[in-house]
Amino acid sequence: MTYEDFGPERIKHLEMIQLVVARLGTDSFLVKGWAVTLNAALLGFAISGKDWRLAAVAVIPTLALWQLDTYYLRAERLFRQLYETVRTGIPAVEPFYMGATAPSFITKVGAANPDAVSKWWTIACSQTITIFYGVLAAVAIALSAVLYLS
Repeated sequence: MTYEDFGPERIKHLEMIQLVVARLGTDSFLVKGWAVTLNAALLGFAISGKDWRLAAVAVIPTLALWQLDTYYLRAERLFRQLYETVRTGIPAVEPFYMGATAPSFITKVGAANPDAVSKWWTIACSQTITIFYGVLAAVAIALSAVLYLS
């Protein structure tokens, strides 16, 4: 494949996909920021009020934001795979196709390259995500136990 194989329409399609990948990366970063902020606020109120239940409640938004971040990271990986698919033409997708999270695309790409499509659970349990959200949840649980026992 040469540069001449890339017409202006294909380049525009690749640019559109790049914009989505960038937005998903930004959204993932913002979710992490909200997770830290909410956790810190709830744990701060729990400490000042000596209320173990408030510390325990901090686990709920942590788990919810963990799930949301996992969704964004999986979508980002799928759009990166769409970029690669448009770039190489294997497997073929229709012009300006943007349905990277659609089951039909996931099935098509998974059939061509099974390693290209990550499962939701694999991303949720990846080392970086597990450490980040696991620490937030562990701190909330530990503080809840300390406040309960005191």
